[in-house]
Amino acid sequence: MATTFTVTISDDDKLALDNDLLDVDDWIQQAVIGKINNCKKRMAQEATQVLKADASVTNMPADDDGLIAALAARSDYKNRVEREEEATQVLKADASVTSMPADDDGLIAALAARSDYKNRVEREDD
Repeated sequence: MATTFTVTISDDDKLALDNDLLDVDDWIQQAVIGKINNCKKRMAQEATQVLKADASVTNMPADDDGLIAALAARSDYKNRVEREEEATQVLKADASVTSMPADDDGLIAALAARSDYKNRVEREDD
């Protein structure tokens, strides 16, 4: 399975990119590949922590793609959108919160600052 994304940029943006880059399309492709690699590395690290913390796990995949698949297959797995929605709901339900953070990173930081906050690994330990 593959997903195709299309990027639309203005003529002015194209002119600026052409000033610095030999091949704009190749640069975009390489930037996406780099972001994917970084995300996969972080997700594989998280998967290792989560799976090691789960006493019911008796073996783990040997490669990053297997670790990522194992993490995503868990019933408690949430992607970024789902985690942010959960954080929003938790903060909205808290009467002591007087204003919501303006951006996604602020939202996650506000949730993590709560004394009752537990990340996925800590929840596994309970």
